[in-house]
Amino acid sequence: MAAPGGPRPRNAPPPNYNPNALADGMQNLQVNRPNQPPSAPRPNTPFGQQPPFSGGPPVSCPGPPPPGVFPRGPAPPSGPPHTGLPPPVAQSVPPFASRPPPPGVMPPSMGGAPPPPGSLPSALGPRPGPPGPFSSSPLTTGPAVLPPSSISSSVSNGPPAGGPGMMQGGGRFPPPSNTMRPPFGAPPPAMVLPGASSQPSGMRSPFGSLSSVSATPVTAQPPSPFSGSFQNLPPPSGSSPFAEPVRAMPPPMGAPYGTQSWQPHQGAPPSAIPGSMQPPSMYGMAPPLPNQAVASITSSIGHTSPSKVDPNQIPRPIPNTSVVLHETRQGNQANPPPPATSDYIVRDTGNCSPRYMRCTINQIPCTVDLLTTSAMQLALLVQPLALPHPSEEPLQVVDFGESGPVRCSRCKGYINPFVKFIDQGRRFICNLCGHTDETPRDYQCNLGPDGRRRDADERPELCRGTVEFVATKEYMVRDPMPAVYFFLIDVSMNAIQTGATAAACSAISQVISDLPDGPRTLVGVATFDSTIHFYNLKRALQQPLMLIVPDVQDVYTPLQTDVIVQLSECRQHLELLLESIPTMFQNNRTADSAFGAAVKAAFLAMKSTGGKLLVFQSVLPSTGIGALSAREAEGRTNVSSAEKEANKLLQPADKTLKTMAIEFAEYQVCVDVFLTTQSYVDIASISVIPRTTGGQVYYYFPFSALADSAKLYNDLRWNITRPQGFEAVMRVRCSQGLQVQEYSGNYCKRIPTDVDLPAIDCDKTIMVTLKHDE
Repeated sequence: MAAPGGPRPRNAPPPNYNPNALADGMQNLQVNRPNQPPSAPRPNTPFGQQPPFSGGPPVSCPGPPPPGVFPRGPAPPSGPPHTGLPPPVAQSVPPFASRPPPPGVMPPSMGGAPPPPGSLPSALGPRPGPPGPFSSSPLTTGPAVLPPSSISSSVSNGPPAGGPGMMQGGGRFPPPSNTMRPPFGAPPPAMVLPGASSQPSGMRSPFGSLSSVSATPVTAQPPSPFSGSFQNLPPPSGSSPFAEPVRAMPPPMGAPYGTQSWQPHQGAPPSAIPGSMQPPSMYGMAPPLPNQAVASITSSIGHTSPSKVDPNQIPRPIPNTSVVLHETRQGNQANPPPPATSDYIVRDTGNCSPRYMRCTINQIPCTVDLLTTSAMQLALLVQPLALPHPSEEPLQVVDFGESGPVRCSRCKGYINPFVKFIDQGRRFICNLCGHTDETPRDYQCNLGPDGRRRDADERPELCRGTVEFVATKEYMVRDPMPAVYFFLIDVSMNAIQTGATAAACSAISQVISDLPDGPRTLVGVATFDSTIHFYNLKRALQQPLMLIVPDVQDVYTPLQTDVIVQLSECRQHLELLLESIPTMFQNNRTADSAFGAAVKAAFLAMKSTGGKLLVFQSVLPSTGIGALSAREAEGRTNVSSAEKEANKLLQPADKTLKTMAIEFAEYQVCVDVFLTTQSYVDIASISVIPRTTGGQVYYYFPFSALADSAKLYNDLRWNITRPQGFEAVMRVRCSQGLQVQEYSGNYCKRIPTDVDLPAIDCDKTIMVTLKHDE
């Protein structure tokens, strides 16, 4: 017998034979693996044909393989030979384009490569009839339809799938598929794309056959005898190398593995598709093979691809783990700051650190037209109390004593490194407005050859871009007030049932332990539903005393002195009260909430001192001052005189809360709101108070006592213990040619030039928009 793969006698190729085509039934053969012993009888032979192994020569054998094909050697003896087959067949694997294996044996894929995971081609499924020696599809005139799933499911870069029910060493029949199944008849020809080149040498099979695009990991369970949906789709006319179709008889119902079905064959894909993009590698895996790339491209024919945007091609900031050392000034020029997302250490050499002040553009346009043409916003992001890097030097504090810091008599600008001293240091020129002032006698110093003061490097205000000046009494409206923290807790029925009240009390009880004991730390507690409840926390009382304010339209404070007390005097009473509040109101059936009235009453108690008011709200305010109601969404796209109005749902419902907030800011009361809710609470209206008073809104929706209690505690603890200041005023002065256009942030502006901040902390940023002088 001739060597497998070589020319065989008495075998002339059919008239329409294509040597590069591979029969449909031979796609899943793995020629490098021996056949498994048969575990079931073969199906019956169709009428009018001889059995494939009936002692005589086979019915039909393929012609010689194409040139350049290496002959295939005998299979390695890794298992017992087939005892039920003739010796020539049992000793070698069938040659190129031979016959399908007997039922019960699943041929491995071509080339001996294990099947990739996840490739579940829909073409593998039983058909109603046992195949003949060389029959796998009918010879009809209809076009062959290739379902997308049979191609797209084959793209995989991972290792072979393994697990329960999976056999990687040698497969049996695959599970049934409902996507496609080949009908009766001869196999279709190889499908080659136009302009396709020959298969790369690295992917060539040792028999010159074309690798299958999709290979299937098989399972050990047998398929059902009749499954599949595309059993009546014919191949194109004249596509078979055989002259006549061979009709098969129905399979016996007792066949243990049903009938065999073979995957439709595809030709070798081109090495590169013109105008296409090769798929990139994902998560460190190797890129897909060329035939897999073609499969994914071909799968888009006839259906819409999920997305045309490759997320791997979207530009992103390049992560940089190294720490950048930034010097704010080099020589006499400012140094552009590093990106805000980078990790950097600032060395102040005469210009402001980008942590405290950063401009949107590094080069300021000199004219209005140039700024307009650039279509960029000219603004400053000012964060006065930003946290420095641990490796940075702390800010220098400069104290000029009772006289205060040296300032320009015209624009009130402070002394800085850019001020120019003249006349041997007896006068200086303001760098902002250009006005010349006399230098105070106790601040005069001789100049060096370069025109700088000889003591410039010894004075932080003359060599540092950021310093802190000690303010004198003339800068203060009143003496510095103690730190006051007033807690206002919602005890309505919804807050009690959802656990929001208990979570708030627990968080407050843990947070007060972080507050320092001293005469300048004051605290107060109140609760509210449809009424307001104050508590007397004086040490003389054995337990806290509740004081109820029932009038929520004209509120008042029942006590002026005992509502807010020193923490050192009431710590035990406060802990006892916070522990008993959830129990006291556990049977509360009042669903209304007097949020506006409670905030107003708490403000009256803090009016003389100022401080921070922390409100825990759970439901929509429905009674008392500033009562709100659920708003409908019909005002979203109102149009008036060809201009769309602002979304009404994003605007406050009325001006009542806004008027209250301005009064709060005037008396230096900052309000922070913690919304622990499971329903609509009209944040657009409630947030007016924190936004005007320099506070913040914390939103927990939908609130869960189990999931959000820890977050509520962490937020409250950081809110109280972070670096912050009270009763602040901010003003930005610009040099000639620029002026402030507007401020943006959480503040109250009563006059055009100043920004009032009842409280400012390390997380607050004010944006200052600049414009050119008109």
